[in-house]
Amino acid sequence: MAIDKHSVGIVGARGHTGAELIRLIAAHPSLELAFVSSRELGGQRVDAHNDAYAGDLRYENLNPSTVAAKQAGVVILALPNGKAAPYVEAIDAMAPGTLIVDLSAVTFSVRLPVRNVSRYDPSELRAIAARAYP
Repeated sequence: MAIDKHSVGIVGARGHTGAELIRLIAAHPSLELAFVSSRELGGQRVDAHNDAYAGDLRYENLNPSTVAAKQAGVVILALPNGKAAPYVEAIDAMAPGTLIVDLSAVTFSVRLPVRNVSRYDPSELRAIAARAYP
């Protein structure tokens, strides 16, 4: 039986958080890396930097609109403080159905559709997560 996989892109994949995300996603049977973005590692193979990943994927130096155009189901932002906003704006404009997880140093948020996250009660958050990742 084939498993439906959810595509995940990582922006800011060079750092410790990005490396751990690559490891976790590579090991998960329902997730696949759509792209990994790093300014410093652009063009280099992911498996040359992360033993947990096996495949031909390469790091790319992606601007916000290129990230949005990739149409990943989930985009995780692991960027320095103050660098995530252009990516969020581009994804919201070009791929509004994309789930955005911002793991910036000071910020941690999940962009949920329709309403501000503070207005969801925990049962609603569990229901949204269950629909996104059955």
